[in-house]
Amino acid sequence: MVSKIKRFRSLRVKLGVIAVVLIAIPILVVGYTYSKTVKEIIRNKYTESAVQSVFETGEKLDFILEDVQKFSTVITSSNELLDKLKDINYYNPEEYGRILRNFLISRSDVEAVELVLDDGYYSVGVKKVGRMVRVNQRLINSSGEPIWLPTQIQNIEILSGIFRKNYFTLARKIVDYNTLAGYGYLFIDLEELILEQAYSGLIDNGHSEVFICDSNGNIISHPDKERIGKSIKDEPYAKQVLADTKGHNYVQYKSMMDRVAIYSTLEKTGWKIIKTISTDYLYSEINRIQEYFIIGGIIYGLVIILYILFFSFKYTEPMMKMMNTIKKVEQGDLNARTEITTNDEVGQLGHSLNNMIAEM
Repeated sequence: MVSKIKRFRSLRVKLGVIAVVLIAIPILVVGYTYSKTVKEIIRNKYTESAVQSVFETGEKLDFILEDVQKFSTVITSSNELLDKLKDINYYNPEEYGRILRNFLISRSDVEAVELVLDDGYYSVGVKKVGRMVRVNQRLINSSGEPIWLPTQIQNIEILSGIFRKNYFTLARKIVDYNTLAGYGYLFIDLEELILEQAYSGLIDNGHSEVFICDSNGNIISHPDKERIGKSIKDEPYAKQVLADTKGHNYVQYKSMMDRVAIYSTLEKTGWKIIKTISTDYLYSEINRIQEYFIIGGIIYGLVIILYILFFSFKYTEPMMKMMNTIKKVEQGDLNARTEITTNDEVGQLGHSLNNMIAEM
């Protein structure tokens, strides 16, 4: 007698289990491999690419600053200027102005050139309102090497109006390298906007913050001009970034959300160009790849399930009909026959069953 098959032992249930296994194993293998190896490799590549872009911008800034330093060397080593500075009885503001103006007209990026002597102050370029005292002890004790001063706001007279501009400055002590005698101080002013334009390509539509700070953490250049002169020492990444005096790297930190600070040290000044960005945005493409994996896994699972369901109904339905026919025969109905709809092995089994009943 044909006994009733328990539901969990039925062929359809077994095929369903097979479907789950076929779905789960590949998804688990791919998911594990992606999370442990592929994702980490991709993250590292994206991070390295971001670090490289900041480093290349740092090199561009170094080139700009080095070019200004060379320009200052041309001025401080000018024989015409040195000869007049050596003559302690020489005093001609127009002549000093002419010499400085000849240098200034060769540069489009320099806003002003100033000469500070014991007996006078000479300036060409933009017209400044008020004079700032910029000769500090470090400059006094120097031997003529370039010294970069932090960005300062200065009032500039343009036509009939007064405008505020941010200038960063290269300062040098003018020294006769033959006698090592000092004759005064040279200041070359450049608009801070030059620095911002150099790193503007790193700004990601409001998703990141890019700026330049000096070796002490004071901001030299920032798109938000209110931040210039402020310190970054209270930032979570500041200690590690400022401790690296020559290199370029990145620091991961948490500030309301996971973020990364990518930095590069400028060789000529020791300044840092820093880009901070959320990891969600930095790795947004990786997250999209992960979403594609999940969507692909869901589609794969649905396809397998639909296929198994189709397979289950196609091949178990004839078997169930044969079982019903056998039950009728057991009950004495020898006219019962099973319906045959296929020509495969299941169809041949149906033919054999009908023949067996006919012989009975």
